[in-house]
Amino acid sequence: MRRAAPLLLALAAACGSPAEPRAPLAPSEPADAFARYDEAVLNAVVEHLADAVDAGELQVSRGVAGGGAILVSDSSRDAPGFLRDDQMRGELGEERWNQVGALAPGLRERNRTPRALGLTSEHPDVHDIDLARAPPLLSQYTLPGPDEDRDEPPAFRLTLSLRWPAYSSDGEYALARVSFGPSAHGCEATLLLARDGDAWDVVWRDVSYYL
Repeated sequence: MRRAAPLLLALAAACGSPAEPRAPLAPSEPADAFARYDEAVLNAVVEHLADAVDAGELQVSRGVAGGGAILVSDSSRDAPGFLRDDQMRGELGEERWNQVGALAPGLRERNRTPRALGLTSEHPDVHDIDLARAPPLLSQYTLPGPDEDRDEPPAFRLTLSLRWPAYSSDGEYALARVSFGPSAHGCEATLLLARDGDAWDVVWRDVSYYL
């Protein structure tokens, strides 16, 4: 999917303090060589974007900032158009693309078809749902559990469709690409994360809103 400059507003935000790589990142071979880090990376992405929504840094519609559930798709998203080199390069700009562009083929390889995420999140507000089968208005979605018969549907503040990340050759950096909402026309977030022991920290975040 090509970026149409008059119709697409891109917002880039530098986040956190982890050091940016000093040279363009080389990709891991094979692309899933560091798959053991996937859950930690995806949990870091979820928590980071949830915090960004609560801080008013992301534009979403129909959600309830500062409260409510975080709805995460229970399978990875393919949507290959959003992983094309020209699409990502147009959104990230030359400097960031030169930094992470070599990892883009790994994103495409790992996300050729949707696969169950099996994500176990410690965030108390995260709920896995099948976004493809959710009601047209996600505000009508009823969370499972003891309150499933309540009259009022739950408030929610964020929906996320995650993809499997790509990694640098040394396993110290991960590139994540996420669709988020709710949004009338779609939003994509690209995040570069750096490993700090067992934890992953966001180096930078780039967000594009499709109008």
